[in-house]
Amino acid sequence: MAAADTVIDNYIAASASRGQVVELASVHQQIAESILYGYDVLPSAIHLTASTLAMRSPDVPVRKMNLFSLPLGGPERKLGSIEFLRGQATQMPLDLFGALPKPQQVTGQAMEELTSAPLPNLDLCVMNPPFVRSVIGNLLFGSLPEAERKPMQKDLKKLVKQPEIRANITAGLGSVFVAIGDKYLKPGGRIALVLPKAVLSGVSWRETRELINEKYAVEFIIASQDPERWNFSESTDLSEVMLIAKKRATDTPAQARVTIVNLWRNPQNTLEALAIANMLNQSDPPDIVTGQGALEIKVGEAKFGEATSSSWNELRDDWMLPATFAQSDLVRVGYHLARGDIWLPGHGIQANVPLCSMIHFASAGPDGRDIHDGFEVTDSFTAYPALWGHKSEEVRTLEHEPNKYLSPLTEPKEGRPLRKLTDLWPKSSRLLIGARIWLKTQNVLAVRLSHPVLSNVWWPLKIETRVSR
Repeated sequence: MAAADTVIDNYIAASASRGQVVELASVHQQIAESILYGYDVLPSAIHLTASTLAMRSPDVPVRKMNLFSLPLGGPERKLGSIEFLRGQATQMPLDLFGALPKPQQVTGQAMEELTSAPLPNLDLCVMNPPFVRSVIGNLLFGSLPEAERKPMQKDLKKLVKQPEIRANITAGLGSVFVAIGDKYLKPGGRIALVLPKAVLSGVSWRETRELINEKYAVEFIIASQDPERWNFSESTDLSEVMLIAKKRATDTPAQARVTIVNLWRNPQNTLEALAIANMLNQSDPPDIVTGQGALEIKVGEAKFGEATSSSWNELRDDWMLPATFAQSDLVRVGYHLARGDIWLPGHGIQANVPLCSMIHFASAGPDGRDIHDGFEVTDSFTAYPALWGHKSEEVRTLEHEPNKYLSPLTEPKEGRPLRKLTDLWPKSSRLLIGARIWLKTQNVLAVRLSHPVLSNVWWPLKIETRVSR
């Protein structure tokens, strides 16, 4: 709907500047029939979108909308929109008995069954993709029966292994959908994404960040710091960010500016969201490094957040820092500290401190998925204690005791390699740091235990006796 509003606003402004008559009915019909394309595996989502789009101008007849409900699963193990990794139309084999799921398109009277659904090259790609991850207990396509899900997961792995596809399934389906959007976005076009906040720094999201770094200039990073709602989507409790990036027309890195928005409270309705967007479009937030203060984002008298800016080249290697804190001065403190400077609000740089990366004096233990490939968790005593889980009501102090034990696997789990005990256990440690910390609920970022342990959601940290620089 926002895209339709923008097209109409641009049309009205252009018509007024040329002294031309505004023909909204004709423009609405063109938007509905020729400009907007939408895809979802849920027919209800397509119906709702079609109804909302039609209500913009209910007296205008629309013969056919480019809104498609795509098949997911079924005998052919279809992957929904992910099928566009194969080509610009999701092809369906002919079936005389009508047993195979087929794409459906919204028409003026009903849903029409098709043998394929086209996807044109895009000027704007807007996505809020599913976030399901494949780390522990692969949940990709988790709404389908296991008999369908396993073959679909294998098919997806094959697709993503293509050299031109820049995605990591470990990050979840969101990474795959970004690669699809990139595949069909025209140079000079824009991509707008709602993704887990892990995209800013998570290891499994590295492929996606590298893809955007190489081909795009990020224009907006919008993070919610609202303590009551750290997400934008209705169906998740994950912390989220919104990214807007422009695809470069040449290989030359763009000298672009990035606006970083830290929302203190999320907009609750369309009017608040539009007011915030309008303020950002009409203002130049101060630079994180050279400027002072921040652009206060207000709707009426209510403050919704702060915005600062930076050059894209400055942020290419560190997306996370500007979206870490709600207060802009804290962002500046973190920026300077990462460079070895003590910067204080109102006083500037006060001192310099030598810093080095943790990689120079410590090594982190195995990932939780590797633990599952080498052990089974048990309550029975073994020689391999563990700290399992991160329940906020239980982990409340820096000193902690093991709460589970690990039993070495004798054979690999289906579809997984068998990790050797001698590769995993030597990485155990008494010092652990959180692997996936949710600041909204968790009480401690690191713990010290009475015995060396491994964990599924903590990183064992082994301190080296000699520091290298």
